[in-house]
Amino acid sequence: MTSDNDRPIDARAASAYLTERGFPLAEATLAKYRTVGGGPAFLRYGRRILYRPSALEEWTASRTRELRNTSEAA
Repeated sequence: MTSDNDRPIDARAASAYLTERGFPLAEATLAKYRTVGGGPAFLRYGRRILYRPSALEEWTASRTRELRNTSEAA
């Protein structure tokens, strides 16, 4: 069973969750990622799509990199 902090949320709430944490992402973009790949892991419960907050955090962590100067960006 998941903890209350990792309770699955719907796509609208997932979009808001990411945006509140500084990673603005539209609900439609999440839908596109579900189709073409490359997005966060999701759950399917019947017709509902759900995301675990931990999966959203893992996904954003995998897409970000901390830099000390601009020459590291290459």
